[in-house]
Amino acid sequence: QIYAIVILVSVGLFIVIPPTLGWVDFTTNFYRAMVLMTVASPCALVISTPASFISAIASAARGGVLFKGGAYLEGLATIKGITFDKTGTLTQGKPTVTDVITVDGLSEDDFLTTAAAIEARSEHPIAKAIVNEGARRQLPVAAVEDFKALPGRGIEARVDGQTLHVGSINHLRTISPLPDELETAYERIENEGKTVIGIIRDEAGALRWLGIVGVADQLRPEARDIVATLHKMGVQVAMLTGDNTRVAHHIASQVGIERIYADLMPEDKVKIVKQLEAELGAIAMVGDGVNDAPALATATIGIAMGAAGTDVALET
Repeated sequence: QIYAIVILVSVGLFIVIPPTLGWVDFTTNFYRAMVLMTVASPCALVISTPASFISAIASAARGGVLFKGGAYLEGLATIKGITFDKTGTLTQGKPTVTDVITVDGLSEDDFLTTAAAIEARSEHPIAKAIVNEGARRQLPVAAVEDFKALPGRGIEARVDGQTLHVGSINHLRTISPLPDELETAYERIENEGKTVIGIIRDEAGALRWLGIVGVADQLRPEARDIVATLHKMGVQVAMLTGDNTRVAHHIASQVGIERIYADLMPEDKVKIVKQLEAELGAIAMVGDGVNDAPALATATIGIAMGAAGTDVALET
């Protein structure tokens, strides 16, 4: 109220004084006074910021990008680095099963029947690939009990009364050593840039490897150009993934990312985001899965992949 009164009095004086002193004619001076009042009006100043945010958010929405609020839109201007998850973010998140290796004469169909039954309850893209392969082979769906997801590691569940462990090879190795007959196949599949998942069955206390499955995902065609654009803008780019180092380097080399962090648990991603924030400044995290949710929450700005993302990632 005080500001408005000051402006009105000032404009009134501006209308009267210059013509009275003969500096300018009244008509010209009056229009100048109206310009002064318009520019000095607090309304223009106050409305400019939310108007620009609304315009930007509406423009982004038309392009399929949803912002939680203006603060996050503004926060993007401060970003010094961006960290990307790999699966479903830099890649298309639609992997397919390429290799099935079993042991002790177990058939591929029996192996996939067990794997698909457990993975059917998981939202991870790799799990969907195994389920889709089971459906393609028209395999029966086994009943699953005591399902327990272990973020960043795998799954525990019971099928036909027996406990099964499904997950990354590094995680399963902490439960039981990888048999020599699977080691060679595992290294070959990994060297091809594929992700490998294994299954161990607990048979009355005796742990038995059933086999491994190799899954390949396709790189998003726009990923390399996006990373190159970010580099030109002076933004540091890093990749955070739970996959092994070989797969991580294979994908990173294709998109031009030099900062690579692999074999990560969800809590490891959080630590690295904090480290990068301390080193570079504001950090954005881009992810799609349950494993990415803690890092999305920790980063200065969290960016979730929409259509391909899990509900937890989107909510975070």
